[in-house]
Amino acid sequence: LARRRAHLISSVQALGAKHQARVEEKPTGATFHFRGMDEATRDAARDELVRGPASDDGVFTRTGHDIIEMAVIDTNKGSALETIRHQVGASAVLFVGDDVTDEDGFRTLSGPDVGIRVGDGPSIAQYRVTDTDMVAQVLALLAEFRSKWLRGAGLVPLQDHSMLSDLRTAAVVSPTARIAWMCVPRIDSAA
Repeated sequence: LARRRAHLISSVQALGAKHQARVEEKPTGATFHFRGMDEATRDAARDELVRGPASDDGVFTRTGHDIIEMAVIDTNKGSALETIRHQVGASAVLFVGDDVTDEDGFRTLSGPDVGIRVGDGPSIAQYRVTDTDMVAQVLALLAEFRSKWLRGAGLVPLQDHSMLSDLRTAAVVSPTARIAWMCVPRIDSAA
């Protein structure tokens, strides 16, 4: 696997150098970027990639806007997102993408997760922004909300709550009559 990855990266980098294209090395392979190329160079480079490294046995290929991703492991952004989610124990995910290959990531989102598509094009993302400047604005707003939440903004002080008990269990109740905490069925049960 390591040998196959090294060979793939070397082949793609050689074509990148030949066509003056950016090649991005990835943990499982390489991505060839076509941005900034004239049409003839783009077509020639794409043809050489498809006939060359992308056609090798054991190479998995995905295309996107102005890129070809080649990997020695069949993976995608959706499976990577799921792996990261489980490794960090995330209860919610914000996934932002601007390419066809990001749709695999959007497909894995559910519940409280948020998907944001950047730019035009069909997408299953719940939300859309026009450009990366708007992504920066969304992230700044999210950071501001999180900072306020961490400082306790909007929380009712504990001394403003009430406690109800039937001598077997207890509940802490907010001023709006919402149960904020309760252990069931006994006082020494889990909350």
